[in-house]
Amino acid sequence: QEWREFPLWLWETHNDVNVRLLGERLEQNKLDKPNRWESQQARWPNLFTCPNCWREDHSWDESDVFDHLHSLYWSGDPSYIKIQSNDTGSVVVGGDGSRGIGLRWKMSGVVFVVAAVLMRLSSSKTGRRNSGKHKK
Repeated sequence: QEWREFPLWLWETHNDVNVRLLGERLEQNKLDKPNRWESQQARWPNLFTCPNCWREDHSWDESDVFDHLHSLYWSGDPSYIKIQSNDTGSVVVGGDGSRGIGLRWKMSGVVFVVAAVLMRLSSSKTGRRNSGKHKK
């Protein structure tokens, strides 16, 4: 039962922030505070997305909310996410037994570094052109 508390806590915190932001937005626009229906619609899941999550007194049925969260975020078989340690201490990522960081991630890192260097070089040339320091 304890393992259910963390996702429900995150969900409650998310809803508290949504309601607070709605109130701040209305206040900035010099409008009235949100009414009960507006506050309910700022919360997730709203009445239309998950009617079973709401009781008639407009309170939550946490069991149904958890089931809704589970069906949205954990409904698949996460067998491809297995992270295990082998006898040598190396990390095994993926169900296929491939070791270390995948080639896709390495290539992404290389592309990111090259793009950052090119952007830095082009911005330094632009800065000299705009400042006039390249003229004698």
